[in-house]
Amino acid sequence: MVLFLTEKELRESLRMEDAIPVLEFAFRRQGEGKVSMPPRMKIEGGDGRLMIMPVLIEDTPYMGLKVYTVFREVRYVILLYSAKDGSLLAIMDADYIGQVRTGAVSGVATKWMTEEGERVVGILGSGTQARTQLQALHSIGRVEEAKVFSPNADHRRSYAKEMSQKLKTKVVAVESPREAVEGSGIVCSATPSTQPIIRSEWLSSGSHINAVGSTLPRMRELDEDTIKRARMMIVDSKEQVLAESGDIIFPVSRGLLSASEMFELGDLLLGRSRPRQSGDLTVFKSVGTALQDISVAGAAYESALKKGRGKEIGEIASRSAASR
Repeated sequence: MVLFLTEKELRESLRMEDAIPVLEFAFRRQGEGKVSMPPRMKIEGGDGRLMIMPVLIEDTPYMGLKVYTVFREVRYVILLYSAKDGSLLAIMDADYIGQVRTGAVSGVATKWMTEEGERVVGILGSGTQARTQLQALHSIGRVEEAKVFSPNADHRRSYAKEMSQKLKTKVVAVESPREAVEGSGIVCSATPSTQPIIRSEWLSSGSHINAVGSTLPRMRELDEDTIKRARMMIVDSKEQVLAESGDIIFPVSRGLLSASEMFELGDLLLGRSRPRQSGDLTVFKSVGTALQDISVAGAAYESALKKGRGKEIGEIASRSAASR
């Protein structure tokens, strides 16, 4: 039977603490060459576009794809299939899953790219992605204090109040990006900025950045000097960041960064990237991949089954492949 899961049911089923180890496993598989994942596909038409993100992950029960449309509004859906027999297992709203996996992958990167003593976090942005960034860092024990900046004063104050209560941790709203970044050992940027909002001179020695906001060629969050200073540049997918993120496209076009200087997160987990040295500035750049979506969707599906969440909506007809 196919299970239909709404956002409400997924929020009741999926925890950040469950998503982080699932993604660690998935990125190890990617590093081992056991992930088949073409680049994000885009079909333009009418007043919007259709985006398709498929993946197959060996040694897991699942394969699938995320499909979303970008018109005046964005709508996300995941189709989760059995990797054993190809049957459709679930249709699920993918917005919340996308929020969680974006935070969780930063949690994985932070766990492996920072010193455990780093506990002060600077947050740039106040939307859903900025919330799951802090939630993920809190779940791995890396938050004692957080500072948040958003251009909208009401938004940053609301974020600080909500996240302080939710995480039972000190979160304060500050008046500028500089205040959020200076003195923070970990910085997370989740903004739609088209101009750099993180300056190298604000960053302390040994700082780490999770940059998740620049997902289009015209978008940038990191200035040139930050890119030049970074001693470790880890990305979720080389192919996708080189095609999609202004944070990578711009410095590569200027000769400030080369593809050979970047490593994927799977390389880091398998010990194939440049080792971090004390005092190194490190950067993790993520644009989001199907690997992340489907891995977390699988965990959500299993949890939903255990908790009795979702609605069974029947089966998809099948026939023998030999009879085609």
